[in-house]
Amino acid sequence: MAAGEQRGRELTPRSLSKISMGYLVLLLLLAWAYFRYRSSLLEANPPWIFDPRNMLYIAWYGSIGGVMASITGLLRHGEKWNPAWNLWYAARPLTSAIVGVIGYLIYISIVQASLSFDDGFDTKPPRVLGYVIAFAIGYREDIFRELLQRVFEMIATAGGADTQAPSVPPYFEGRIGEDGRHASLTWGHATDNVAVSTYNIYRDQRLLATVKVRPPVLENSGERIEFADYSLHRGGERGGGHNYAVTAVDAAGNESILAGPIWIPIGPEGEPCITSKAAGVLVVKPRQEVDSDPDNDPQKK
Repeated sequence: MAAGEQRGRELTPRSLSKISMGYLVLLLLLAWAYFRYRSSLLEANPPWIFDPRNMLYIAWYGSIGGVMASITGLLRHGEKWNPAWNLWYAARPLTSAIVGVIGYLIYISIVQASLSFDDGFDTKPPRVLGYVIAFAIGYREDIFRELLQRVFEMIATAGGADTQAPSVPPYFEGRIGEDGRHASLTWGHATDNVAVSTYNIYRDQRLLATVKVRPPVLENSGERIEFADYSLHRGGERGGGHNYAVTAVDAAGNESILAGPIWIPIGPEGEPCITSKAAGVLVVKPRQEVDSDPDNDPQKK
């Protein structure tokens, strides 16, 4: 595989040790905080909704969900590991603890809103259910953060409709794979006045696939978004080629100008054509059904 197509390398003991050290430090800090303030926590008797002991338990179960999410990611993507993910996976339990507490506060706010003021302080939601909610949100905190992002986008555009399209995706490049059976596309992150939510990939003026924007990839991070098209055999005879283009789309449905098109030859005898400049506007034909699933890409999870 060429250097430009390398997605990552096998998870090394050094990378695993960094992540394990991050977990150990987090657990030690939580244990220190608990024993340091244990007496004051036990002596405190505030209304249950302000009880710090309950929040500590919620944060703990949320962090356990984050640990499980990281272990799942290590097992799933260990053979194609990107060293840039080390810090993210090490900090994921802390992130899960925070979003677990936020999710639980949203839950009890809904419970309190359904009760009167006096009953609200006396009525406690099931504690075990709160732990389950914190663990579930911590385990799938990426989906929870995506939901919060969409809520914030709705609030940000509440004063008026968002009509501004994102910028053109920069650094759009493409090349044929060494096997001559797939096309490898890469591009940088576009910017938007609210946020970019998806990227549309076009092949020969038809929509090929949609790639969702998900953490830990951030705007202006310098990282590239990658997509591999393994359906070349359906698009033409060997020795031909395809035109590819990509656009950025925000939550309001505003689509940027096309980056591209670039021509990628299918035959191994052709030299790959690489460009990052938009070369006019393509006429987009109706959406076609595709069986590709870009969300399975670990870079976008």
